[in-house]
This record gives sequence, structure tokens and C-alpha cells, in this order.
Amino acid sequence: DGVIEHYVCFSCVDGELYELDGGNPQPIHHGPSSPDSLLQDAARVIKARIVEYSESLNFNVMALSMM
Repeated sequence: DGVIEHYVCFSCVDGELYELDGGNPQPIHHGPSSPDSLLQDAARVIKARIVEYSESLNFNVMALSMM
């Protein structure tokens, strides 16, 4: 009860950054991106979200990548 945490995923598809959030009926478009700038582009969106919800301490970030 009262749990508000959930997970989102950022992905670059056809040169565009999308946020996949199970709480939304469709992907959220965040503008242009590329495989080379995906981390920086997602970080920009995440930082804005942290500012928007600055009273919350419930932010975690995990990056999965090929090396």
C-alpha cells in the first residue's frame, strides 16, 4: 500500500529518444538522440525529472550497455 515506485527505460529508436513507462499507454517522446548520445540525452530528461520532484529521495539510475 502506498508504494509509488516504478521503473522506466530510455531507448533510442530511429534517431529519437523515447521513455518507456508502464504507467503510460504509449512511449513518451523526448526529442532527437543517437546511440552515441543516448546516455547524455537520457540524463538530461532524468535531471529535469529530479528537479520537478525535488522533494523526493526515491531516484535510482542503472545503465545497461554493451562494452
